[in-house]
Amino acid sequence: MADLARHIRRIHQSHSPVLIRGESGTGKSLVARAVHVTSERSDGPFQHVRCANMQQDPVEARLFGRVDDDGSLTPGAFHQCTGGTLLLEEVGTLPAPTQAALVRVLDSHEIVPQGATDAHPVDVRLLATAGPSLASQARTGSFREDLYHRLNVIPVQVPPLRQRREDLPLLVRHFLSRLGPRDMPAASITNRALEVLLEYDWPGNVRQLRNELERALTFVSSEPAPTIDLDLLSDSVVDGARPAAATGPASDDLDAIFHPDRSLNDLLGQTEKQVIEHVLRDHEGNVTASADVLGLTRQGLYKKMKRLDIDASAFQADAPTTAVPGGP
Repeated sequence: MADLARHIRRIHQSHSPVLIRGESGTGKSLVARAVHVTSERSDGPFQHVRCANMQQDPVEARLFGRVDDDGSLTPGAFHQCTGGTLLLEEVGTLPAPTQAALVRVLDSHEIVPQGATDAHPVDVRLLATAGPSLASQARTGSFREDLYHRLNVIPVQVPPLRQRREDLPLLVRHFLSRLGPRDMPAASITNRALEVLLEYDWPGNVRQLRNELERALTFVSSEPAPTIDLDLLSDSVVDGARPAAATGPASDDLDAIFHPDRSLNDLLGQTEKQVIEHVLRDHEGNVTASADVLGLTRQGLYKKMKRLDIDASAFQADAPTTAVPGGP
């Protein structure tokens, strides 16, 4: 996500179309808004049109406007976004005629409202979001290939939550501070509950995580202190996490609490180390396999291990063991 943020900052002077792809729930619309607010068009309007589940005529009128029988113009999104940014959400669901019209708009920078014959020039930057399959839709012909290439001038890929698990503690911290009842202090979460969240794959991505925490906060008790433990997590999340997270011992004391008011650097460093050590343990110290699970390059994982003082050899199957005093 840090790479994504840097990418957005690098394109702040561009007025070219941006195609934002990613799984459902990854925050593509939030990324689109970030592209707008960091761009030279940030003082202009920002509009979005949800393309899914809309009939052809409403989409055409919503985008390009409509000229009524009396000659009056009902403006569309392109009119309303002059000097700003227009976001088309789930662009892959647009009907074929609207796709063809968008190709003409991107080529000519002009629109023709419904019921009109004259074209009107427009000054709008176009952003679009789509699922991971849009490229294959273009190859098979279910989405216009020429429109795909015109939108994909600046591609942005939003990774799923399972490929950036190190972001999860920060997201948990954010949601716990924002979603809880106003008359209660911010809730905490136990280490074993946080570990389950880290081990779950989150097919619904950040949206699903937010919903899970919002549901848990509905049932959390205010006495003696609002705390989320395993009993407040959904059965599907607990059962869907890898067994080691739900049944095995936590790397730290299970009673240790993840407090929202702790130092962010301390929190991220501690949790990042726990996650890396847990994955290394699962893969018997194999750095390449562990890097793949964590969504990192091998070199990137080595850098983190060096910073966090983690020795992969300690997790290898033939690593020397230390005798426990008083043991057999």
